[in-house]
Amino acid sequence: MDQDIRERFQRELKRNFSVQAPAGTGKTTLLAGRVVELASRYPHELSSLVVVTYTDRAARQMRARILAGLHKQYAQHLPEPLRRGISRAFIGTIHSFCCSLIREHAPFLGYPGNFEVLDEVSPPPQPEPWELPPWPWVPKIHCLLPEREIRMAAQKLSRRLMDWEKVWRQFQNWLPGETWDAVALRQRIPVGYGNKGKSKAKQGPAWLHKLEQAFSRWDGQSYLRLALSDRDWEELRQNACEFVRSLEPVTRAGLMLTVWYAARLQEHRFRQGLLYYSDQILLAHRILSDPGERQKLLLRGYRVLLDEAQDTDPWQFAILTELARSPDTTPFEWLKEPEKGPGPGRFCMVGDSQQSIYRDRANLAVYLAYHQALCSQPHGEELHLRQGHRCPPALVRCLEGAFRAVLTGEKGQTSFHPVAPAPEKEEGTVLRWVVPPEEVPLGEEPKLLEEARWLARRLAQEGPQKLGASHWGQIAILAFRREELQVLAQALEEQRIPYQSHFEGSYRGTPELWWLASLATIQEEPWNEWEIAGILREVYGISDREIFEFRYPEGRLGAPRKLFLAPYPNARSRIEAALDTLYQLSVETRRYGLGKALAIWTERIGLTERLQSALGERSPAIHRRVARWILRAYREEEEGRGLASGSRLLDRVALKGTSSLLGPHESQAVQLLTTKKAKGLEWEVVILAFWGRPESFLRKDRRPHVFADCHPESLPAILWANGLWTPGGEEQPKIHRLQEEQERQRLAYVACTRARQTLIFVDDEALWKKEKERKGAKSNLDLLGPRDQWWDTLPGESRAVPLLSLEGKRLVQESVESFSPDPWPEKPGSTPSLTGWIRRLPSQEDRELEENASRGGAGSWIRWKASLGLRYGLWWHALLARWPWCATPSEREGFFREKLRTLSPALQERARKEIALFWRTDFYRRLQEAAGRDQLLVELPYVRVIQEGVVEEGKMDLLYKEKSNTWVLVDWKTDQPEEEDFRLFSQKLLGQYRSQLLSYVSSGRHYGLEIERVEIYSTPWGKVIPVPFSFP
Repeated sequence: MDQDIRERFQRELKRNFSVQAPAGTGKTTLLAGRVVELASRYPHELSSLVVVTYTDRAARQMRARILAGLHKQYAQHLPEPLRRGISRAFIGTIHSFCCSLIREHAPFLGYPGNFEVLDEVSPPPQPEPWELPPWPWVPKIHCLLPEREIRMAAQKLSRRLMDWEKVWRQFQNWLPGETWDAVALRQRIPVGYGNKGKSKAKQGPAWLHKLEQAFSRWDGQSYLRLALSDRDWEELRQNACEFVRSLEPVTRAGLMLTVWYAARLQEHRFRQGLLYYSDQILLAHRILSDPGERQKLLLRGYRVLLDEAQDTDPWQFAILTELARSPDTTPFEWLKEPEKGPGPGRFCMVGDSQQSIYRDRANLAVYLAYHQALCSQPHGEELHLRQGHRCPPALVRCLEGAFRAVLTGEKGQTSFHPVAPAPEKEEGTVLRWVVPPEEVPLGEEPKLLEEARWLARRLAQEGPQKLGASHWGQIAILAFRREELQVLAQALEEQRIPYQSHFEGSYRGTPELWWLASLATIQEEPWNEWEIAGILREVYGISDREIFEFRYPEGRLGAPRKLFLAPYPNARSRIEAALDTLYQLSVETRRYGLGKALAIWTERIGLTERLQSALGERSPAIHRRVARWILRAYREEEEGRGLASGSRLLDRVALKGTSSLLGPHESQAVQLLTTKKAKGLEWEVVILAFWGRPESFLRKDRRPHVFADCHPESLPAILWANGLWTPGGEEQPKIHRLQEEQERQRLAYVACTRARQTLIFVDDEALWKKEKERKGAKSNLDLLGPRDQWWDTLPGESRAVPLLSLEGKRLVQESVESFSPDPWPEKPGSTPSLTGWIRRLPSQEDRELEENASRGGAGSWIRWKASLGLRYGLWWHALLARWPWCATPSEREGFFREKLRTLSPALQERARKEIALFWRTDFYRRLQEAAGRDQLLVELPYVRVIQEGVVEEGKMDLLYKEKSNTWVLVDWKTDQPEEEDFRLFSQKLLGQYRSQLLSYVSSGRHYGLEIERVEIYSTPWGKVIPVPFSFP
């Protein structure tokens, strides 16, 4: 369908194209084809080729596609000019290209050329001491706008992509006079303000009293917020318009002071050679703003190919288009002079307005403005791709029904571009999983966590194969918010489903990270009383009164006693004992790296057990979460680095996300991403979760807001609070709210187009109906527009689908039966385990093996029996992991019959005999009694750090506590005996599994379980085999 368009884009090298390429139409292949054609015809121009991708990953893919195309065209070897030229071509992100420009022109800029790029975790460098502004009215400003808040706002502004020195020069005419009439301002105080409404009745008079004090003093020593929140400021503006107008010089001065601070901070950072990603773009823009430097660069004759153009911000567009223009044009004036744009064949871009999802820096209007300017040139043209290569027919119909009525091209929104389904693609599946409110228990746990647990149970019941994936790694769960993915990770761990998360910043608030970060901090600062007091209070459970009595042994009037790590050989109190333990640990771990040090601290002070006690949880997931952070600390630790910067390193670890320790490899784990992170990726199965929750489309936690026009030279509008703006920004709140909602609609489109085989909507609207009505907010499902026609037709049950291997080859299709609901749900608080075993029909290979076995084929008989033995062992462990220990005999038999249906018919008779033996033993009665006392643990996972960089991971079958408070470890063994003598068989098992069981004992003791006895239960014999151990 698109072959003619693709050939034109690749072969017409004297034209500038703007290609509209919806998701899955092959943008990377299109751009790589043009580069291959350019290399073949003009190899001498490759050194001036600039191919800009959105991510480093996309750049690697682009480079691989280009090299593959060149080797395909030149079968034997690449000519020398072509190899030399392609090695000099730039293929990467805009930030990488700007870095090369900055290093090349460092003498012109006057800044260090060997600069360091700061990541988002790195705090901004600050001048010490802070430079004071030269105006006498600054103390008066700080009476109403606190200095600390102004400087914090300035730090946020200084990291935004804006030349704040230039903004400051243009804002100087707003500066107030040197004196203000405080008496006149005080006279305009609205006496009646704050006395209306329940919440304002008490604080209104006090607020006015403080305001009068602030106006009367003007000493800069005290301050009063102009408004406690957006709602307070809006009420003040509505009830006292005259008073607010009289405050306009004060508010403007506060904003100007913030901009002045931002300009100073930005310049200080440049001179220190410390750059954020936004700084790289700004300095490259400064280079091209200079006539001499611009002329040198443009004489090189750059050819620019831009991928993901819809997510390119105004500054990046200005730089890239400027590189492709003639040297005799006016800098950065292309949008004002459309006829003086890039030369023929010098600039092409590929994008999709439906995937414009970074409104904060790259709004849709910017992309459309450059798109129209490029297409209006005599040698410019617009191309549209219509043939999809990813989405199956069912998903294409879903996109048509969901987004045609939403992406209408009105009020600044883009238009919907239909795509033809991928040729020779199977039908695909679009499902709707309805969350029944009655299946989500509402109690002490948050509703969000309970919904996540419902989704994890449903996912475990279905399994990857039933959804159309060959393993968990081909499944992705997308959500709009990071906190939703965080609770989902916890739910997946409880169901023993491996996962890998890619969301940032969501683990900073977890208790285990707080405690580990505090331990790392006191290792660096043993005198930090704040952190030490927190550890004593939270980790050791010492009350505030005990801490006070320790610090003030002579009473409140006496001199305070310092709280720091020190040896107390003869500790006389809990606090002294704790400080002595912490001191000894800090001395011992001082020579180790962060990972090993945290592992030692965690083990010695029993951190996981104390965390369980503090949270009231008994789940093994807590142990895994602590071990996860220790592993991440090992991975991120720099070579030879100790704990000198441990807490900051741990903070960086927290921002990088994590993965569970359940799977063999992260590539075979369920992927957890926010919808924005998913852009550019694709999976066999995509699940859209938590879309029924009510959303607020105006974020209020990212102040100050900065709104810039399409042109970098235009002045920004700055928002401090609702009603407090720089001039020209009065209408921005309404515009901002509309743009936020439109971006969410496009983000929903991006999420739906990530699936290759199966797309699943989790319909939880009924669960959040009350919250939605109370808040009057929309949910993300409302972004899909009218759903009366296509929504109700979506099926809720999975069907058997062909499986694809990782290489995309067809595997043997398996018939997957529907799994009946388990009549024995887990008891609340018990250890979760795998559920939803899938029964399949015997494959052709199984039938051939069985036939060969019956004919006496020895090798085939061994393979077939080994396969059956493995299946039986897995089934037995799953059976006992969910066993109803406290059920009646009839209930117990009903549970066994239900589970027996999931076992191969060839093994069912063996299972009946062995379970009957098990029921008749005294051992079974001991387990029943332990379960009745709630002293029985099954399928207990563990992760233990053995040495630096080495971690042991496993799972203990069963532990129970006897009446004598002795812990006993039990290991199930389904090995079929070859010997007729039970004694010989026992010795064989002991010799084979002794090291494994010894490892279990060590791990149990690591968790605080003092295991005194170990037993093997042999299912064929129905007997218990004691394991002799010499415990230290």
